[in-house]
Amino acid sequence: MLNGGELMINGVIDGVCEALKAEFEGVAIYTEAVPQNLKLPAFFVYAAEGTRTYRFRGKRHKAEIKIGIEYFTAEKNENAEVSVVLERLCGCTEFIVADGKKRRGRNAKTDTRRYDTGRKNENNKKTLVFIVDYEFFFIIDEKTELMEDLELMQKLE
Repeated sequence: MLNGGELMINGVIDGVCEALKAEFEGVAIYTEAVPQNLKLPAFFVYAAEGTRTYRFRGKRHKAEIKIGIEYFTAEKNENAEVSVVLERLCGCTEFIVADGKKRRGRNAKTDTRRYDTGRKNENNKKTLVFIVDYEFFFIIDEKTELMEDLELMQKLE
């Protein structure tokens, strides 16, 4: 458990990228803006959506993040390539290591679409959009301000 969920989100993204590197050796992986001269095939990994449950138990908080993985095809036979990549994505994202801990991906969803999201290339290739959820818990240390020193003003009888 970490202090602060934002550190965990980057850790999960890094863990997914490491899993992709191990499974898809030599395929470019981007986590920031995809360049115009994109080398295909390529992955784009990002935090698609996140939720946070405040005060799950005590100081413990629960967060869930949906990680988006877009795969840009390179082959002319796009459907066959997407099918193979999808099967491999399901396997390599099921368990990742994030911040030294093993995390399990859940609720994987997919979509295929043409480049209509602003990520275009001259070939108008198909892209596979793969979304997987990861949950984690973290602790927030809340510092409570103590009252200043008080003087007791009381007479004894």
